[in-house]
Amino acid sequence: MAKITFVHDELRDRLGVMCLSSLLKKHGHETEVRCNMGEKDIVSAVAETKPDIIGLSTCTIEHKFAIDFAGEIKKQLPHVPILMGGPHATFYPDVINELPIDIICRGEGDYSLLELLDRIEKKVSYEDLPNFHLKKDGRIIKNDVRSFWEDLDSLPYPDRDIYYKRYTRLMENPTKTFMAMRGCPFDCTYCFNHAMIKLYEGKGKYVRMRSPAGFVREIRDVKEKYGMKWVQLNDDTLNLRKDWLFEFLDLYKKEVNLPFICNVRVDILDEETVKKLKAAGCDRANFGIEHGNPVMRKILLKRNITDEQIVNAGKWFEKYNIRVYVTNITGFPGESVSDFFDTVKINRKVKSEWAACFILQPFPGTEIHRYAKDKGYLDPGFSIDDLQHPHSCFFSYRRTGSAIKQENIKKLMNYQKFFHYIVKFPWLTPLVNALVKLPHNRFFDFMFQLPNYRKFIKYAKDNKEKRMYIKRLLKTLTG
Repeated sequence: MAKITFVHDELRDRLGVMCLSSLLKKHGHETEVRCNMGEKDIVSAVAETKPDIIGLSTCTIEHKFAIDFAGEIKKQLPHVPILMGGPHATFYPDVINELPIDIICRGEGDYSLLELLDRIEKKVSYEDLPNFHLKKDGRIIKNDVRSFWEDLDSLPYPDRDIYYKRYTRLMENPTKTFMAMRGCPFDCTYCFNHAMIKLYEGKGKYVRMRSPAGFVREIRDVKEKYGMKWVQLNDDTLNLRKDWLFEFLDLYKKEVNLPFICNVRVDILDEETVKKLKAAGCDRANFGIEHGNPVMRKILLKRNITDEQIVNAGKWFEKYNIRVYVTNITGFPGESVSDFFDTVKINRKVKSEWAACFILQPFPGTEIHRYAKDKGYLDPGFSIDDLQHPHSCFFSYRRTGSAIKQENIKKLMNYQKFFHYIVKFPWLTPLVNALVKLPHNRFFDFMFQLPNYRKFIKYAKDNKEKRMYIKRLLKTLTG
């Protein structure tokens, strides 16, 4: 038996870690997880687990934390190898050159990680294992990725105990998250999907789906074991295959029967599907508009979605009384204020409950980054270290900055803070037009965060948690 301790920054139960943990445990290994935001001293907390290897689950937004942590833990556990996996290691493999990182895993690491722990247990070399880049004798060995594991039903269900036994707050969350699919067939320019497809070229079927019956069985088991009030289906496009979806929805209604949240894509949506979602218990549907200008949406973003498809989706969800959250992006290279208001106008037609707008973060390696660089919208020395700190892997919730260099970028960033208000309350537009002429200030951040925190406060489990959220909201005003 070998032991791995997974480490990441935010206090969130990550499905990737849970999937790896379940497979490792099935084959006799031991796993732990430590979240920086859930520990007083993350270095001591990890050292106390006495791991044989440390696994950093790292998105690019938290790579600085991961590298800093690796340097500190090396002082206490100098002989324990440090492995970095996740999106950052996959798309920026040069991170292996960082001093405290010993190994990186690119792509899906299920069985590669299992083989790694098998060899660590046996104390034999693992330098030839697929998916890994590693340091040896002053050089770096780079192995190709293995073929995709296509039979998702053969994998054990995600190991939720790895989080819930230590972080009871996560276990008590009334919403639990699930995923039925791996891979995405679409090619949005601000996303890494095209890079993932290239990495795995000739390595098997990219988009894979679990059977509806197996997926429903997992959700039902979690409901019975831990309890929950809502189900969040985190697949990028739940309506990717209509036959699969309808079979799943029938089983879900029969065996789970809880309200659920899902993500859909409107260019493959129809009224029959929306009606079926409602009958099965869909409480909220999320979809991306991303931009209201159809030319920018098609050419710059590679989202071949029409205005008519977006508006029809809004009408269908309204007809069947399903709440709608939509996502949008501003701060694109060459975007004008008029273009921004195209996004505002189409969002008004959708009539969503929440219209979110994020600032583009042009991650190196994406098509939008190459476009911005080639057209002179980025400084020549721009790197991942210049990106703002977003709340998700692609968009910025927390910070206000943009790396795009153009005359109106500050005005677009100011408009972004008031996007939801001018969509929901058009009569506020003249006031916002005046406000955005001012320099960015804490009031803008407060207004941007206010709708989010209203939801947090509404669903807080007790008065203590409500007070915590109120304090955090007020801190946006005081700094």
